[in-house]
Amino acid sequence: MVSFYLYTSNVQRYFSPFSSYEDPLETKFEYFSLGRYPDAHEGVSLLTFDDVSYATSANDVMKVKEITDTYGAKSTYFIIPRYGGEGNTLSSNGDLVSYLSYCLSTGDEMALHGYTHYPTEELKGKSYEEQLELIDKGKEDLNVLFGPIYGFRPPSFWKNSNTYKALASEDFLYCSSASIFNVFPYHPKEFFHPFFGDDIDIIEVPCFPEDYFWDVTSENFSTLYFELITRFESCQKKGTAFVVFTHLPRLVNLDEATGRYEALEMLENYLEYTSENDIWMPTMREYTEWHIMFLELEINCRESLNELILTIDSQKDISGLTFFFDLPDVIDTVYIYHNGDMIYQNDDCASDEIIII
Repeated sequence: MVSFYLYTSNVQRYFSPFSSYEDPLETKFEYFSLGRYPDAHEGVSLLTFDDVSYATSANDVMKVKEITDTYGAKSTYFIIPRYGGEGNTLSSNGDLVSYLSYCLSTGDEMALHGYTHYPTEELKGKSYEEQLELIDKGKEDLNVLFGPIYGFRPPSFWKNSNTYKALASEDFLYCSSASIFNVFPYHPKEFFHPFFGDDIDIIEVPCFPEDYFWDVTSENFSTLYFELITRFESCQKKGTAFVVFTHLPRLVNLDEATGRYEALEMLENYLEYTSENDIWMPTMREYTEWHIMFLELEINCRESLNELILTIDSQKDISGLTFFFDLPDVIDTVYIYHNGDMIYQNDDCASDEIIII
């Protein structure tokens, strides 16, 4: 029997105190390969909408939601609980809170984007204790309204090692910032995959700090859309996620010259493109948890006469895990076990069988 270990924390410790995970697809299997994304999707893109606050109209979120629902895309809303000052509470906008709660019930995610976002680089120059206090108060505000909060995006992308420590203290799952240009305190070997660190219990999901939707007009629409698709395709070729970074107030701007919502139209074009190309569009939390599953995944494989027997050990949900087989003629039967339980059997397996758990 041959055992394949996709990735373990011991391997991670060996390479670096702070490092990105080893790409599980670098493991070569004799008779099959693994899909990088669930359900045989060809790529992944993450929609994120920043600067949702008490000043945000529920109707503006509805405009976005109508488009994303049309294409089956999930969204992550990065919320400022008290934008501009302590008195500007998100809860004061009851219509918005109600609609965001509806979005949450349909599979979207609410995440934290600072506390007041004022000054713009809200965490800059602050000690660990000061950052912890702001993050704690912001998370508590959102917990009361929406339940558990898993994600954080620092205002203006400003953060340091104290930020990560504060996030870990508050039991966040991930941070998403422009870490492809500022990776400290991580030392990743690959800049586009999520960063994992032994000494920091926060996963960094990096993104490009460019908002293609910031100022879309009829004149620059084609150019910006081309740049957006080009950036997405470059990420897809690297086998990593493209995090779509937007600011919701700018996304819903009405172009006075044309009377059209140019940025929303560009978003719809983008989602039409991803839908046609079978792109997975999860929330940030879903994407992060998928990679955690890979991090802990162990697959054992053995061959017996005409049978191939795979055993999967993982305490995480492996739904959507995809196997692309390339079987020799002598093997026509495949068994798959998960934590000791048989979850798949095929006595007449095609040589190029695709199996989705």
